[in-house]
Amino acid sequence: MEDATFTADTAVRISLQDDDEYLGDDEFQYDAAVISSEEIGQSFVTCALSLSRFGHYATASAALLVLRFELGGPAGNRHRFKSASILARLRPLNGDATSISVLKYWPEKWSESPSSKLIQRKIGAGLSTGGLALTTGLGVRSSAQRSVSFTRHAQKRIKGIASGRPVLNQVLWTLEENELEQDGIWEHFQLALLVRHEGKFTIDVGIKTKVGFSADPRKYLLRPLKGSSGARVVDPTLPIGEADATLDGGPELRGIDLSAFTTFPP
Repeated sequence: MEDATFTADTAVRISLQDDDEYLGDDEFQYDAAVISSEEIGQSFVTCALSLSRFGHYATASAALLVLRFELGGPAGNRHRFKSASILARLRPLNGDATSISVLKYWPEKWSESPSSKLIQRKIGAGLSTGGLALTTGLGVRSSAQRSVSFTRHAQKRIKGIASGRPVLNQVLWTLEENELEQDGIWEHFQLALLVRHEGKFTIDVGIKTKVGFSADPRKYLLRPLKGSSGARVVDPTLPIGEADATLDGGPELRGIDLSAFTTFPP
């Protein structure tokens, strides 16, 4: 069967399902009365691809790919994506595996402003039947307590890393929520790759995520979920989607001047 092709203005919906890696892990077991299979099935990720610039980089043919994501879930329930790992894997449609590689990617590392919280804890037991304690007249031992306090910092962040042999052909981005705010990762965000190519290629976007469900705002129950777009064909000589004003000329992808690339005609 032929691979599907990314087309303009068409987002690929990635259905999420239980991640087999965590099956049987007690930490992720859930109460069916709180999280139904239907709610889990309603969690999804959409990925839309745009290819608005192409040209040359270091004498090689290159194209700028922008991946736009939307995270969604069941309505009427407290629901958040706590974290996610997104893997974008590239392969040539024909020819040698070394004919395609990742030149640059964005973001490499980015985070929101950190938040802080003062944590106060007491060390030592209030009552004891032994150990280092003072004996009261009632025969009950009371141990000394002391309070300690410290400031904890946290921030919502994303980090990317390229890998592959013999050439870099994939990028893994890791997104994490602010653990103090517990408001999930971004519902809408975008990632970018500058790709060296020798013709048509495929891109497969896979995601692993931990999703919190709760009918009780005091407690989230986590489910590890995963999904994949499947291999999608990209023709780097044809425009896909709209030009991205925020990436056309800035921000820089590790110093590359995007203004030197040829834009598609309107």
